[in-house]
Amino acid sequence: MGNVEDDTQLVSTSVSGSTVSVTTGVAKSLGDDSTFANRFIKYGPTVRAPIEHVRRIVDVVSRAHMKGAAITAADVRGAMGDLAINGYRHALTMYGLDSDRYLGPADGLLTTEHLHKMRQWCEGEEDAPAHIPSCVGDPVMRIYKATVDGWKWLDFFEAVNGRSPLLLISKVADSNELFAIIIEGPIEVTGTAKSRSDTKSYAFKLQGTDSHPHVGYIGWNNKMSIAGTQDRVTPLIDFISPASYATAVLAAASFYFGVRPAAQMGQIGAPAAASDEIMKRCQGVVLEEEQADEWRQWHRPSVRLSDYGGDTDAVLLPVSVKGWHFDISELEAYKLA
Repeated sequence: MGNVEDDTQLVSTSVSGSTVSVTTGVAKSLGDDSTFANRFIKYGPTVRAPIEHVRRIVDVVSRAHMKGAAITAADVRGAMGDLAINGYRHALTMYGLDSDRYLGPADGLLTTEHLHKMRQWCEGEEDAPAHIPSCVGDPVMRIYKATVDGWKWLDFFEAVNGRSPLLLISKVADSNELFAIIIEGPIEVTGTAKSRSDTKSYAFKLQGTDSHPHVGYIGWNNKMSIAGTQDRVTPLIDFISPASYATAVLAAASFYFGVRPAAQMGQIGAPAAASDEIMKRCQGVVLEEEQADEWRQWHRPSVRLSDYGGDTDAVLLPVSVKGWHFDISELEAYKLA
């Protein structure tokens, strides 16, 4: 069709036998040589995608152009409505819009529905995150995926170092339970030594099991402990071995990642440096008095902190059906801003 100088002139593309038209200004609003512009000006004659998908995407671009604003994840997700997400992703890609940027990664654990639930669970809570985004997609972007980027503490902190705020989401092996932690400050590793910061973190259970479908807000902590490249976070109470302690590489909210019982520290093959520790083994707890009412029918072992030298009689309970310790099969980190 060739280039058109007049931004108000109409240009068209054929989509599955139907015609979609926009002004040249709208077509070029994502760039003169963008895929979106070329669909109307250079390519042709037909795009094979459901016409309703394309119309909604074109409407998003047109509205952003009219307002002189950038396209947002909320714009793209809102336009999707009840359309099937896989087909919508395909149409976005066909028109040059990054579906992962606007809808979150297709293989991601975190969903917009999870964020909605977290916002709902925090309503009326005195201690809750300052902000929970409304949807996945820019600026909520995944910056780490353990099965792709590596399970070592080094792999993790190199990906998240200095980013803030963060959301960590993990999937429990075998049970497929999902847990999330919002961390309101950066995870920073600057040397060999472990550190402890006044950083608030909040924990949630996003998915239970058929037999134990318990979900909700678990609790918060105003301290976070971080391993260095050499030194682990220690000592932690190991609730599996009453008279023993464990180490970890990260302690946030009521979760500990990279848990290693003290008895295993000297074993052959155990990493000497914290940076080489694998983050799969976790320990997660909830205060008995802070668990949601529907959790109280879930009968499981408990411990009283005073029995472990604590200065409180608070009672702790495990949060996973796997018990005090559990392995995770996936761990992802998202930056929230």
